[in-house]
Amino acid sequence: MYKILIVEDEEIIAYDLKLNLELEGYEVFEPCTSGEKSIEIAKSQKPDLVVMDIILKGEMDGINAAAEINKLGIPIVFLTATTKTVDGFDCLNKPYNLNELLGLIERNLK
Repeated sequence: MYKILIVEDEEIIAYDLKLNLELEGYEVFEPCTSGEKSIEIAKSQKPDLVVMDIILKGEMDGINAAAEINKLGIPIVFLTATTKTVDGFDCLNKPYNLNELLGLIERNLK
């Protein structure tokens, strides 16, 4: 079973994602809201994939956190409310389409 970490500072979105991914058979960590915490969890818990917002609480945004997490070999899928894209990463706009998200997750887990 694949383990997924959700990094999202909007609680409603984070828990909606968690529920939807668990219903699809993924093991999902308790969501976190900051880039700093996501790096800590990635290092200690070793998720198979991270679904991350670009804008986060705290000093570190999702792009900087993703750069650190990616060094661990963990793939990242970005969710964003902006039209911003991040080179080298898959991005999906909010509100997200579950089927599109699942497709990106599967592609990044291969």
